Amino acid sequence: MKPLKSATIAAPGFFGLNTQESGITLDSGFALEATNCVIDKFGRIGSRKGWTKINDTAFTGQVRSIAEYTKTDGTLEILYAANNKLFRLESDGTSTELTDTDGVDITITDDDWQIICYNNYAVFVQDGHEMVYYDGTGDTYAEYSSAPGSTSPSCGASCFNRVWVADGSIVYWSKIL
Repeated sequence: MKPLKSATIAAPGFFGLNTQESGITLDSGFALEATNCVIDKFGRIGSRKGWTKINDTAFTGQVRSIAEYTKTDGTLEILYAANNKLFRLESDGTSTELTDTDGVDITITDDDWQIICYNNYAVFVQDGHEMVYYDGTGDTYAEYSSAPGSTSPSCGASCFNRVWVADGSIVYWSKIL
């Protein structure tokens, strides 16, 4: 049995991420896996810049769903669900609760919303709940009353300029906007 030898790997991952070649034949400068990092325009791996604290106000509760919503003017908002309510994060770090447009709130009993953003809308889908949408104006959401057949789908997604939702084994999709 031979004694173990130490090996030095200078600048691991400096050559970037390589998932094409076998890990056995690669130079030690390549990374086979990269987590919590960014890849620059030259293909090199770098560390993330980290988090910027928005405010010192502690949030009580647990955020279970979160999405970045882009308005048509290019501004970004953060939408999230917590404490059986829907919220919008303001640019100053304060949270605004979204309410139903007709003043009669839909009964929300969980925070497992899928937030689907597309075409200046954010559609909130959760199993056993009414499907609702937010259009970026004001602090309100509305029931998605034009949903065909089912207004309480269990999941959804957006692609091909449509919203797709499923209720059991039935899939529904929106018109192209």
